[in-house]
Amino acid sequence: TLDEEGFIILRHGAITKSHLEQVIKPSNAQKPHGGLASPGLLKSHYSPNKPLYIKGETRINFELGKAGYIAFGKKPEEEYRYVEFLSENGDLIEAAANLFEKLHAFEDSDVEYIVIDPVPEIGIGIAIMDRIRKAAYRYR
Repeated sequence: TLDEEGFIILRHGAITKSHLEQVIKPSNAQKPHGGLASPGLLKSHYSPNKPLYIKGETRINFELGKAGYIAFGKKPEEEYRYVEFLSENGDLIEAAANLFEKLHAFEDSDVEYIVIDPVPEIGIGIAIMDRIRKAAYRYR
């Protein structure tokens, strides 16, 4: 959002804070009080119906053969039922474009759980991790 004090990032996306600061003065604005400015600000927005676990952030206590794995950059060492890639070469733009497609693919599959790699929290990676954490909110 933008006002006379500058801008406030309500939800991270493809246009990053550094992009904005190149064309708009640094902000002194405060986040608005009261209700949510966007449904995407809910803690559990984008949450799939199957349990979603973030690799390295969540303790995994189930049979990996019942889980689908969404990888970023490299194939997991463990044996999962299915493996899909956000990006095989670590491209954050590609990962952002593929995130919801991969979540929906596993939601429509026979897996009982979904495990996802975290991505680097730089640039658009901040927005990707925001969406992943919201999707995994119930299982963290």
